[in-house]
Amino acid sequence: GVEDGLVDTIGTDNVTLTRAEKNIDASIWDTIPGYSALETHLPILLHEGVVKRNIPIEKVISKVTKNPAETFNVYPKKGTISPGSDADIVIVDLNISKEIKAQDLSSRSDFSIYENRVVKGWPVTTIKAGKVVIRDGEFVANGSNGVYISR
Repeated sequence: GVEDGLVDTIGTDNVTLTRAEKNIDASIWDTIPGYSALETHLPILLHEGVVKRNIPIEKVISKVTKNPAETFNVYPKKGTISPGSDADIVIVDLNISKEIKAQDLSSRSDFSIYENRVVKGWPVTTIKAGKVVIRDGEFVANGSNGVYISR
């Protein structure tokens, strides 16, 4: 769908709850939907799209940056690297492979739907509002620098 243009945007249903909080062993009606996508969303997209299927990285990335920003009417403030935009930048290394383990992730969730999968393509640096906040996979910022953007 991404390659053929059928998918416009890609997002997550990020829910950073524990198994117990999600009531994971209950019926579909009594379980809280969603999963923890923190730290795995982009690597999964890179691995499945760019590495395995040779989809151009620009096509995959536009589905998680520019297109959602346009959908939510915050483009070009978000979703592009342009003068006057509030671009957050992630630098990735498509040659890094890691096995996903919930215990190694920064989420408060105690599970990952990708547990034990080896995924190739990981972020190495994240720049938020002009400041490096993640370096070599480690949080290096002093607190939060997020800003609300009105739409």
